[in-house]
Amino acid sequence: MTQSSRLSGFYNLSLAERRQIITDWAELTPEQAASLESALSLAEADRMIENVV
Repeated sequence: MTQSSRLSGFYNLSLAERRQIITDWAELTPEQAASLESALSLAEADRMIENVV
């Protein structure tokens, strides 16, 4: 099966659910996954960007 970046309904998921899906999909290490939270606070990013992870 081919891996696709199309994630139907992704925008409907909570931040934690989006982050977990991306972590699993991209096979991120715990350190890489943690870096998803380091630039903006998740609350700030969620107000600015539709599909925040």
